Amino acid sequence: MSYILGIPAYYINRRASSNNAITLSTVRHIEKVTGMSKWKQIAFTLLLVYITLVAINQSISVNAESHDEYKGAEYCVTCHSKQVGEHAESMHNIGYSNENFQEVWTDLGSSNDCLECHTTGYDKATETYYQTGVQCEACHGPGDTMNRDTSPELCGECHTGPYPTYDEWVVGGPSHGSADCITCHNEHTSKMEFETPDETCGQCHDSHVTQVDESTHGLNDVGCIDCHMNVEDADFYNGVQAKTGHSFNPTEHELDCTSCHDVTLEKHDVLGEKAQACLSCHGNIHELKLELVNRKTYDNDDPVPLCAQCHNERYTDWSLGTHGAHDDSQAVCTECHDPHIPIINKISTLESIPAREFDDPAPTSYKLAFVGVLLVFAFSVWSLRRNSSD
Repeated sequence: MSYILGIPAYYINRRASSNNAITLSTVRHIEKVTGMSKWKQIAFTLLLVYITLVAINQSISVNAESHDEYKGAEYCVTCHSKQVGEHAESMHNIGYSNENFQEVWTDLGSSNDCLECHTTGYDKATETYYQTGVQCEACHGPGDTMNRDTSPELCGECHTGPYPTYDEWVVGGPSHGSADCITCHNEHTSKMEFETPDETCGQCHDSHVTQVDESTHGLNDVGCIDCHMNVEDADFYNGVQAKTGHSFNPTEHELDCTSCHDVTLEKHDVLGEKAQACLSCHGNIHELKLELVNRKTYDNDDPVPLCAQCHNERYTDWSLGTHGAHDDSQAVCTECHDPHIPIINKISTLESIPAREFDDPAPTSYKLAFVGVLLVFAFSVWSLRRNSSD
């Protein structure tokens, strides 16, 4: 029908498609064209409103992403069986069914906002989704789209907010150059690319990893993430974000040496507090060697050059033999002084120095021969004097 009560059908469709409400001018136009009574005008206006709402609903249905476009992992597996199998064991796959998520989500009223990241194909307009969990098409797009975007920004669409992995990475990103998410994580399993975190870090920081492995830390199974990743869970009930450690800043949140080492520096804190005090001597943080101000390093069992930097007079006395024995390789500063609390064994007096065995430069036989020579000499002198007196 080309006309409805004298009003062109295209006029109604144009008004519906623009999603505008029927205005007073519309009613006046109806009255002018049709000459209808007031009640008929109201009834006709309601009819137009109904037609408009139907048109709006149809428009939304057209613009919304149709779930018919999604095909599910059973479609992807025909060509990508390996990737689908890896994804099936990932945390992404159970993003919705995960017990922790379900418990917190239910306690907080099952907000639909969470479903944008914990489901696939979520539609805000209809508050529906195609599939639970983060499935193939959540990242690659529906059907045959096959989006190959592996940028951090794609991951950042979900890995932000309560778990601000992306936000932390942005802060720490400059120190990691071109490293992105898939440099360390497998894009399908979400796991680390290598068996251990140290191996993952070692693909770019091999020299540091080697230094740590050979240090006291490495020998005691202290790895990169123990210092560089401060991780804490989110508190959804109090609106506190998690800490994912992806800024990789070792001093973040006052993380320092005293976090693990129960050491109080009573004297050697003049150059800083906490970690800064420790680094005054252990400047090479990865090797944990003693480091001078000129960056020259020494092993921990060779502290004399380090102590001499500040304790010049003591070093001079020691080197002259008036403060310890400078020709005794064992008599180093830390033998008598605790380097962290540098008083002698925490008391004001000197304890007995442990007895040591020294190599005898003159064997006993040589000593006896020397004594014999002296006796012969003495006897000869005595004899000569006696004969001369006679």
